[in-house]
Amino acid sequence: MAQAKTNQKETARAGRTGLRTGVFCVLAAACVVLAIVLYSSGAEVLQAWSSLAFAGAVGACVLVSLSVVLNRVQYNVTGLKHTVNLAFTGMLAALVFVGFYLTIRLPGSVKAQVGFGNVFCIFSGLMLGPVYGGLSAGIGGFLYDLLNGWADSSVTTLVTKFVMAFVCGLLAWGIQGRLLREDAHRHVGRVVLSAVCGSVAYSVLYLLNGFVEGALLGNAAGALQVILAEKLAVTLINAVIADVVAVPLFFAIRSALKRNHLAFV
Repeated sequence: MAQAKTNQKETARAGRTGLRTGVFCVLAAACVVLAIVLYSSGAEVLQAWSSLAFAGAVGACVLVSLSVVLNRVQYNVTGLKHTVNLAFTGMLAALVFVGFYLTIRLPGSVKAQVGFGNVFCIFSGLMLGPVYGGLSAGIGGFLYDLLNGWADSSVTTLVTKFVMAFVCGLLAWGIQGRLLREDAHRHVGRVVLSAVCGSVAYSVLYLLNGFVEGALLGNAAGALQVILAEKLAVTLINAVIADVVAVPLFFAIRSALKRNHLAFV
């Protein structure tokens, strides 16, 4: 009887895994189709929707990666129930959203700004791991763009901020999702490296998106070089701020949660 129940559970788990993989594959294929359609459309249409096309191409890669992660990686790093993790996700998404208001917009620039938004994206990846942390960062950044006049780039922000926290969280917590559970202070170097890698991953995507948009808008080589230089300077400053602030903040908050048996127990 016990063996039969075990087999039933394994069969049900395999079925859920297969369904989840199928859903991710369909979504990834839809993103690829969207990117192809937009990139192969007329120049005017592509210029208008270049950000969405870029988001579709990168989003397909993210979905494929997520399919692998959810099947092979322990992503519940807090050790809490799914509903509690979702509550934490919502709280940190709100924190990311507010963090983007704590910025200084640079004069003469359309969107470039220096501030604390990326701090909480990295913090989300460290606190909640790759999936829940990625959702917090992506949703918070998406809502900020959507409500502040940058709806055209909100989907791209959703994808790139997700990647930022995803890379950071996956490297910090490892495949088993337990590296920072017991004694995170033994892994300070790993945490710092993970934060840096998350920031670098976002910076690469941010610059690549800027290059694609600039090229599609027909900017001359000199003008495109100036735009990318400005974006590079801004993203590097934000990366340094994010890593310097998020890492000690993570250790402080993690210790408080663990000491009060609220997480990481």
